[in-house]
Amino acid sequence: MSTAQIRHYFHSRTGHLALTYLAIIMAMTIIFSTVLFSLASRQFDRPIEPHGTQRIIVAPSDDLLALLNQRAADARAELFLNLVVLNLAMLGFGLWLSTYLAGRTMEPIEKAMREQIQFVSDASHELRTPLTALSSLNEVVLRRTKKISDAEARELATQNMQETNKLYMLTSSLLGLVNADQQQVTLSPVDLQQAVSDAMEHIISAAQEKSIEVEDTTPKAHVQSQSERLMQVIKVLLENAVKYSHPGGVVRVYATVHGSVVVLHVADTGVGIAEQDMPHIFSRFYRADQSRNKEQHDGYGIGLAIAKSISDQLGMNLRVKSKIGEGSVFSIDLPLVKE
Repeated sequence: MSTAQIRHYFHSRTGHLALTYLAIIMAMTIIFSTVLFSLASRQFDRPIEPHGTQRIIVAPSDDLLALLNQRAADARAELFLNLVVLNLAMLGFGLWLSTYLAGRTMEPIEKAMREQIQFVSDASHELRTPLTALSSLNEVVLRRTKKISDAEARELATQNMQETNKLYMLTSSLLGLVNADQQQVTLSPVDLQQAVSDAMEHIISAAQEKSIEVEDTTPKAHVQSQSERLMQVIKVLLENAVKYSHPGGVVRVYATVHGSVVVLHVADTGVGIAEQDMPHIFSRFYRADQSRNKEQHDGYGIGLAIAKSISDQLGMNLRVKSKIGEGSVFSIDLPLVKE
């Protein structure tokens, strides 16, 4: 389903929902008006008669009765007209209100559906790339008329393994994204230093390959979070910092305390992020077209989306500051657990 089809579908559904809301509003208004008019009419039509011990000294004349009846009829007609005007006014207000409520109701559903379709489309595209490479490599070999040598077979197997590893990384990332969206949140005190240390174990090899120095000055502190998931967020940020840093660069991990909040920073001296890419940096499958893609980097643009999803679930504010050519600083706000 295309974006235009989604928009058309939800526009139609929003119209139907707005009409439903309008029907409910108008039904309530008409019922209220009918009851009010009925009660008022009973009062207008009530005969003049003694009540209890009260006595009427002088009987009303025919002219006075005619006048009172005319006044009652005029009041009934005026009340009816006012209720008609009120219902017409409610029709206009109800139309606006029902359209507004229907739009607010359908907007998150439309957004979720649009994101889901985009996610499936992007995932399919990313999966197709290594599959196409695998197919092409094997097709080239199968079309040869002569037998391939052991060296050629080994080279083919190596290339196939590389593409298979890409598929494995992508599917693992997709599963990680799904798990990040679905896991329940149970917070407990977490040793921040230990979480950073555990995350660094996953990136130390990649940093050494690029001769990148990783500085960790995280202070001793306990924060309210989930140990494994906090470590996963930090690992994603470190991987991202190493990936986009120039060989020989520096990645720094440090923290600052502001009252009851610990702010953990992961800074790099890499290529930086363009201003127009900043609003999309945490979107799934998003990779900037300019500065961050000038060099070839492995990955599928899912890591930061996973980190953002986990951060939101844990109540951590994940944000970034960056400048082209000078690097980026990712920061996370963490509730401090006072010793």
